Amino acid sequence: MKKAHVPNRIAKRDRVILILSATLLFAYGTFCWISNHFFLPIQFNRGGPVGGIHLYGDAVWFMYGAVVCACLIMGSIVVDHYDERPNERHYTRFAKIMMYAGFSLFFLSVFAWLKASA
Repeated sequence: MKKAHVPNRIAKRDRVILILSATLLFAYGTFCWISNHFFLPIQFNRGGPVGGIHLYGDAVWFMYGAVVCACLIMGSIVVDHYDERPNERHYTRFAKIMMYAGFSLFFLSVFAWLKASA
């Protein structure tokens, strides 16, 4: 006997956090892309970021691509909540592809930063 399909459900609070996070990340990434300066904080203390990486040029383009991939993943999670068809595997595959693409672009941006600072 085939089990009935139960679509994914995500709490409203989680959907709001995902949409807000994706919007803010996209806005920051777009601002950095336009200004050609992306600050990536990597060291924190209680007062906020202490140190980080300043990306310029090609590194900004790669990092912006990684930001877009992250925003697409967050958006797909919310869209999957509203899609009641039995196609969760497509959303999972999309998220996995975007994750690999995003990490690849992230590492490309770090390598471009290393090349420019050498």
